Amino acid sequence: MAMQTVMYDDDGVTLVGSQDMPVGPTQDIVLLQHGFTGHRMELAYFFVDLARRLTARGAMVYRFDFRGCGESGGTFDAITVADQARQTHALLDFLRARHADARLHLAGFSMGGLAASFAAAERDDLATLSLLAPAGNFAEVLLRNCAAGQPRPDGRYDLLALPIGLPLQQEAHTLDAWTPLSRIRVPTLVVQGSDDAAVPLAVGRRYAEQISGARWLAIEGADHIFGRIEARDVLAQAMSEHIDL
Repeated sequence: MAMQTVMYDDDGVTLVGSQDMPVGPTQDIVLLQHGFTGHRMELAYFFVDLARRLTARGAMVYRFDFRGCGESGGTFDAITVADQARQTHALLDFLRARHADARLHLAGFSMGGLAASFAAAERDDLATLSLLAPAGNFAEVLLRNCAAGQPRPDGRYDLLALPIGLPLQQEAHTLDAWTPLSRIRVPTLVVQGSDDAAVPLAVGRRYAEQISGARWLAIEGADHIFGRIEARDVLAQAMSEHIDL
C-alpha cells in the first residue's frame, strides 16, 4: 500500500487530497468526505485508519480537505453544506476522468455524509453510497458549536480559532436534509454508533428508512468517530461487504 498527495483546482481554489493505493490494480475507487471542523485525516486518524483498511481489501481511496479545511485553500467562514455538495460533484467528476472505467463509491462522515447524500441524490454513476453518522440534525449540531464558541462582533463564532461564518448559520435555518433522500437510487449503507453524542441514533435510522433499500447498521458501544478498534473493525468489514471488495 502507498499514499500520495493529489491536488484539484476547484475554480481557482486548490483542494488538497490523499490518494491511498492498494498493492495491485483495482476497479473500486472510494471518495471519503470528512465532517465539520474535520479534515482528510479526521480526529484520531479515523480516515487514515479507514483508508488503510479499505486499501488492504483492494480499494483505492481518495480523501480531500474541503474548501477552508485542512490544507485546502479557501476560508473556513465561507463553508456551507450546499458548497460542499457542489465540491463533492466536482471531485467525483475529477475521479471519473482519472479512472474512466472504475466503480465509484462515495462515503461521507457526519457533515460530509450530509453533503454526500445531497450529491448522491443527483447522480446516476455511483456504485455505492456509505453514510457514516450522517448529520441530518446539522442545525442542532451547529447551534451547539456556536454555543461552545465565542461570539464575535461581526456575527461569526470563534470555535477553537475556526470562525463559524454567517453563510453557514443562515443556511442551517432552512436546511432540509430529508427531502433529497427519496431520490437516492444507489445501494446505500448507513452506519452509526449506538453511543454517538453528536448525532442521535434516530437520525441515522431515519436516513436508512427514507432511502429506498438502504441497509442500517448500529455499532454497539461506538461513538461519533467510531473511536474503538472493535468498532472500526466492524465498520471496515461492513463497508467492504457493501462495496463488494
